[in-house]
Amino acid sequence: MMKSFQSKILQNEWEKYQKSILTAAQQRVASEEQWQSEFRQKRQRWRERNDGIQTQLDQKLDDIRAKYSDYSAEIRWDLQKIEDRERNINIQVRNFYFIVQI
Repeated sequence: MMKSFQSKILQNEWEKYQKSILTAAQQRVASEEQWQSEFRQKRQRWRERNDGIQTQLDQKLDDIRAKYSDYSAEIRWDLQKIEDRERNINIQVRNFYFIVQI
């Protein structure tokens, strides 16, 4: 009878131990699922934020390229005017020396 009583106690303890292991495993799984869900939400928010920032950067880059193109064309036009003026001055100076030499 004592053996049966001890066996029953051991069996009850073993069952409690198994239940605690299963409970702990279920808690770990639930915790992992919660962590993954939170991570996916954070990742989605980060991607949305990143997309917004990328759009702003692309717009700024487009604006800078447009300004560069405008300034570049303006500088080329101004440079052409300066070169034309220099040519005219050189022609006038040559004509002046030619007239003076005559």
